[in-house]
Amino acid sequence: MGKKIHSDNHALAFQPGSPSIIYAGCDGGIYKSIDAGATWSDTINKGPCITQFEFIDQHPASDAVIFGGTQDNGTLQFRNSPVFNHTADGDGGFVIIDQTQPTNVLHTYYGNTPERSTLGGKWGNWTDVKKGIVPRNVGRFYPPMTLDHTNQNNIAFGTDRINLDASQGTSRWPRKVILPDINKACVSAIHYVNSNLIYVGTDAGQVYCLANSGGSWTAKAIHAPPLPDHYIWEIVALPGNVNEVIVVMAGFDISHVWHGAVTVTKTGTRATWRDISGTGTGTLPNIPVNALVIDPAAPGPGTYYIATDIAVYRTINAGASWTQFSEGLPNCAVFDLRLHNPTRLLRAATHGRGLWERKLDVASMPDVDLFFRDHLMATGRQPPTPSPVTAAFEDPCQYVSLGDQLWWWQCADIKVDALEGSTPSYQIPVATVDYLAFENKLKHRKAQRGKTNRVYVQVHNRGFAASANVTVKVLYADASAGSPPLPSDFWTMFPFDSTDTTHWKPIGTAKVIPSLSPTEPTVLEWDWNTPTTAADHTCLLVVMDSPANPIPAGNKVFDIGTLVSNEQRVGLKNLHVVNAPPGTSTGLSLGFYGASGKPQTIKVLPSKLSGWSLGLMFPKQSSRSAIVQTHEGWTLRKPADAILKKLKQRFGSDLEKYDTSVIYTLTNGEKGGQLVGIKTPKAGLNALLVLGSPARAKGVPTFTVVQEEDGRVVGGNTFVLHARKQT
Repeated sequence: MGKKIHSDNHALAFQPGSPSIIYAGCDGGIYKSIDAGATWSDTINKGPCITQFEFIDQHPASDAVIFGGTQDNGTLQFRNSPVFNHTADGDGGFVIIDQTQPTNVLHTYYGNTPERSTLGGKWGNWTDVKKGIVPRNVGRFYPPMTLDHTNQNNIAFGTDRINLDASQGTSRWPRKVILPDINKACVSAIHYVNSNLIYVGTDAGQVYCLANSGGSWTAKAIHAPPLPDHYIWEIVALPGNVNEVIVVMAGFDISHVWHGAVTVTKTGTRATWRDISGTGTGTLPNIPVNALVIDPAAPGPGTYYIATDIAVYRTINAGASWTQFSEGLPNCAVFDLRLHNPTRLLRAATHGRGLWERKLDVASMPDVDLFFRDHLMATGRQPPTPSPVTAAFEDPCQYVSLGDQLWWWQCADIKVDALEGSTPSYQIPVATVDYLAFENKLKHRKAQRGKTNRVYVQVHNRGFAASANVTVKVLYADASAGSPPLPSDFWTMFPFDSTDTTHWKPIGTAKVIPSLSPTEPTVLEWDWNTPTTAADHTCLLVVMDSPANPIPAGNKVFDIGTLVSNEQRVGLKNLHVVNAPPGTSTGLSLGFYGASGKPQTIKVLPSKLSGWSLGLMFPKQSSRSAIVQTHEGWTLRKPADAILKKLKQRFGSDLEKYDTSVIYTLTNGEKGGQLVGIKTPKAGLNALLVLGSPARAKGVPTFTVVQEEDGRVVGGNTFVLHARKQT
């Protein structure tokens, strides 16, 4: 008897000449057995875009986050990687991201089963909010739900009526709006225009206008001939005119796109319907229409995009004529569309070929589009890289928690693996670190002096074609809140080594990817024999170039902050893991570069230090005022003898270079602090970062040090505080 695999199996095939090798096609993709069905593997699915999406929604500001309900594969989250995150099980249906508080996410399992997460859709964080929805067992398999566009606390859920709740379903849906003469139909589409107006469509072609007056909702039927009595997939009011709606329909042998002009008079509410499915050669084919996007930013009389069972179509004249708009998109059913207006990305959710997107504000896209992610939420599309950006999800492998502030020096495509554990070992064999393992299994570790550390770099191609001969080079330098500039011959010598390696030193030689896929990232690895003289905090820089998508000459600058922020083919890892046994103090050398010689401000940003203490000790100068003009959020005190003893053990005679009579101690980590007017010499300034670990450390807190000059961020460091048991 064969072993149970994924549900809803549709196809079976035996390999010719090898009857023990079987392939099964199901809603989970393709499964392969090499032992006549005793065991199965789904690894064959890695790479092909075959997910069956139903509905999607996206983050209001960032193009790095999308949620999607999928057929028998639960609710998935795109989080800026081809490796989608599985957030919930079952048949994923409608999904909603709160556009004012995007950590609030809602989805449906199937039927009348909405769930809500307040932690950005984190697995296991969903709360059932179905109580109060009626009728309990009446409605579509994927019933529609949506939020009020003007007040995201208000939510509507459709069964054979509209269920309303003013707190995203947590108040048991106290208001019900009965739809007159709905008979046996069910709600299939809802547009919650504002707190006083809702448009509703049903699977029988009925359209209703719901109006709120003093908290009392009334529903008026506004469907009328010549509007067909077919399944309505979406209903949307025109931007700027709530009395005009567009309806798109399923079915065959009808017109599928309709314009409704709604009028409200003393005698009632009604609509006049007009077919806008095009005429002549601009007529839409006889095919179901599943979704609609109205572009609020496009010029002209009306630009609409629709998803059909065969393609995406566009009109630029409010439906007078339509043209196919799916160059490069597979010939497949498109079930949902969303426009991410801040980045002008049109997203298409297909049923069987995954999720696709297209830029609307460019004439064409490059065949090859290489990039590194400057941080987990950076997509390489918006130079300079937005920083800081609030993390919309957590990633323990990158030490990122929901709500953390992310910076351009936290490249998410660079990781270090080091020998750790009671029996020192690496996490994963090099040969098994592909892009899936890189994202989900490989945790960034602290590089160790005098040891061989493994440096992994993930390389992305977002284009349409494979890129030949992509050259990737990795370098390291003493890390600081302001990194040293590249040597003057760096770009003329690239990919070979510069003659000056005083600051930036190469790790091995540059590697070449013969062909970089446009669908699957490539992961490269370097063995880094880290010298015993390496700095406490060493940053890693990765640079790639290719003939098909070269770095523009104007971007080949030497200042690291300008280079990394503006060039998507360069990434910087300035994320440092600090290991300290509980109840101890540790000191780290922290350098501040000052090439301009101007006064600078050093900030420790607000963070939850979870009991850790943080202090700074500066070099000896003629007086303390020669280093810091003013300090906010810091307390000056004499270091305790125990701290000085630890620092003496750590730094030896080098401690004599520092003013050990005073230490700047951060007063409150959650408020942060700043040191203003630091006179950093052009040669740089080294300070001691003194950290105290609590006796019982909880969690893995992080904090960020930022260096500013003339109000501009010129660099920074992010530190991970990890209290480890002594061995």
